[in-house]
Amino acid sequence: MDFNSSNTIGKRGEHLTKQYLNNNGWLTVDTAGHKLFQQIDIDMVIEKNGTVYTVDVKTDRHVSKNFFIETISNDTKNTLGCIYVTKADYWFYYFEDSDECFIFKPADMIKHIEANSFKQVTHATSIAGRNVYKSYGVLVPINTAPITQKIKLKHGL
Repeated sequence: MDFNSSNTIGKRGEHLTKQYLNNNGWLTVDTAGHKLFQQIDIDMVIEKNGTVYTVDVKTDRHVSKNFFIETISNDTKNTLGCIYVTKADYWFYYFEDSDECFIFKPADMIKHIEANSFKQVTHATSIAGRNVYKSYGVLVPINTAPITQKIKLKHGL
């Protein structure tokens, strides 16, 4: 998939997540555009009743029974995948086709990945029709993953 298309889809997921949280009493601060927060994969800081969390939002266009958890984000630079880089307290992993969003702690997912053997996959990223780099990751079945909560984003508004 083209980088710009992926980015647009991701922004849609961030927007729906922010709407959901705001409609459920959370104060949200969008940090996705700030360089410091980009480096540690935090899209927003949320607060409710004095409790503060950091959140990273992942958006997937395809309904599947798996999470794609990136382990290497860019093979040309050999950079670690976002699951290892993020400092977010929670991931909101949104499947656009089904409107389902699964919430989990990245640290719990890392433990789950390390304790199990999952299918390895690659994903090519292109810009202007030219493959620029590949990402590597594992497919983690949703039914085995350490999910904290499952929500519907659009229907929960």
